[in-house]
Amino acid sequence: MNIPPSDDPIESQLRRDARQMAAPAPLGMEGRIAHAVARAGRGTTPDRRPIFGWVLGLGATAGAVAAIVLTLHVDWKPSGGPASVLGTEDRATSASLAEAVQTMPAQIWESVQPKAQAALQNDPLQKEATALYADARSALGFLAYNFLPEGS
Repeated sequence: MNIPPSDDPIESQLRRDARQMAAPAPLGMEGRIAHAVARAGRGTTPDRRPIFGWVLGLGATAGAVAAIVLTLHVDWKPSGGPASVLGTEDRATSASLAEAVQTMPAQIWESVQPKAQAALQNDPLQKEATALYADARSALGFLAYNFLPEGS
């Protein structure tokens, strides 16, 4: 350890005293340091995970994408149509079912409409809308009576 000499007398005195007071390093200190560094270095290696998880995940994703693509591009309609599959008894049943399905909305509307109209008659918003409509008609009648010629 070469330290350049200083011109300051206090610094020179401190350096001399430090050399006299310095204790030698204990025996085996270098070995203990090297052993501690080696032991600390062993625990820092990254854990390697198997690639199996990635392969399984990517394979499942590819399978799902292939299933979606096949579902979207395959024509699922039977080639002969429904009439070729059904017998005569089944045709009559399907015709009655089709008729019931077509008349169902009308039946539902007819059952709901009277209740809805009764509820709307007592509804304050419906009363307000009716009053506004009557006021608008009377205002237009007033404007027509006062500003339009007599013959129209």
